[in-house]
Amino acid sequence: ENLIISAGTVAKSDIGEAMEGVSDFTALALFLVYEKFVNSNSFWKPYLDMLPETVPCTVNWSGDEIRELLRGSPVTPMTQLRSQDIQSEFNILEETLFKAYPKLFPASAFTLENFVWAFTILLSRFTIIPGLNTGTALPANAPGAVVLLPFGDMVNHNPNCEAAWNYDPKEGEVQLIVDRPYNKGDEVFFSYGALNNASLMLSYGFAIRDNRHDYFELQVAVGFDSLVRQKAFILEQYGLKSVQGFPLYRDRMPDQLFAFQRLAKIKTEEELEKWGDKVMRKLGTTIDVNNEYEALQSLFETTNLTLKEYRGTAEDEMSMLTSGRLNYRQQMASILRLGEKLILGNAVNAVRTKLAPIRGLDPVPRVRDE
Repeated sequence: ENLIISAGTVAKSDIGEAMEGVSDFTALALFLVYEKFVNSNSFWKPYLDMLPETVPCTVNWSGDEIRELLRGSPVTPMTQLRSQDIQSEFNILEETLFKAYPKLFPASAFTLENFVWAFTILLSRFTIIPGLNTGTALPANAPGAVVLLPFGDMVNHNPNCEAAWNYDPKEGEVQLIVDRPYNKGDEVFFSYGALNNASLMLSYGFAIRDNRHDYFELQVAVGFDSLVRQKAFILEQYGLKSVQGFPLYRDRMPDQLFAFQRLAKIKTEEELEKWGDKVMRKLGTTIDVNNEYEALQSLFETTNLTLKEYRGTAEDEMSMLTSGRLNYRQQMASILRLGEKLILGNAVNAVRTKLAPIRGLDPVPRVRDE
């Protein structure tokens, strides 16, 4: 238990006095910087020395790499947002904590570069341990304590693994409860979670071929018309926004996405009053031929245009992956793009199939119930 790095560890450290009001995650990042770059006699030196100088996550990619390798992928805006968040957090600390405690946080050590290093180390190695008492209060909805497990965090990810970290209060230790028998010399695996390849690239810098948890988050919008506020109100009742992301999987699309599209294409207040809540509440409800056509056509155009943001085809990615000419980052980016292209291609085909029975029909008067 005393070999776990937690918010409690930070509270008892040299910088603990300055941590009041600081989030656990930021406190852990500051602790890593302090112990690595300020405290020459750190108890954690063996662990800190084995940590990578640079995490291969996309936050640490160059602008050229992002533009060239991630074109079309949602990982590009995700990376930009994460970089902005880290920069913003650092700027706030510079103006507050670092000025209040200049001796604890010397400018020579607490640079943006070192802060990015610490934050990306955390994002790629932290673990949540249920039931662990770190000595600090957790939010009411927190699933557990955010910690670093020195050397335990070297366990690699397997999306098909159900092993789990568990805290045993009697023994005072964190244990890895495995889901399969292992022989001497076997590599032990752990699942980082049901993460799609975009999330894996963002935090860890790798993607998995045929990742069973992979999905593409498609962004769709209600659009602007005279009914936009009423539609937004209906969507809010179902936890949705006027601009909403929906996960597309290799073999399926969510029914709620189709319901969203049907709601978006309602034209009159009368129809909205009659159908608005019903299409969201009872998934699979259709309104009429015109509405269904417009909803599907809009979805077809959105998925097709999203797919066209990429260079080349899924077949091109497969050829590159078998060529043996890609470096590590190029290979991971190609696996990412391949999965996203296959998902989007399947979505385009699925919507086209739904459109086939009604495409080409002349618009007909909307059916009104008496």
